[in-house]
Amino acid sequence: SIRHRVFVDEQKVPFARDWDEYDDRATHFIVTLSGEAIACARLKDDGQVGRMAVLKEYRNHGIGQELLRFVIRTAAEKNIDDVYLHAQVSAIPFYEKHGFTAEGEA
Repeated sequence: SIRHRVFVDEQKVPFARDWDEYDDRATHFIVTLSGEAIACARLKDDGQVGRMAVLKEYRNHGIGQELLRFVIRTAAEKNIDDVYLHAQVSAIPFYEKHGFTAEGEA
């Protein structure tokens, strides 16, 4: 429901683009607060972090940072050496703060 609210409802990403064949095989992460799911991410077996989303009312409180750190630690525990992602241009500064480097065209 987090992905739907953030990507489909808020960002107008077509529903069919949000869900893919990797969802069944990826490791999924959910952040809860007082029993409510407020953030999510997934980690594919090849090291790609994706589908990271924080509900609008919980952004800018460090939740995304802690979630990303946890995903990266989990990748290390799974012996995944190369962690990478595809980010929206607006999110590049967030990921750069965590050691990622932008490559390719924006």
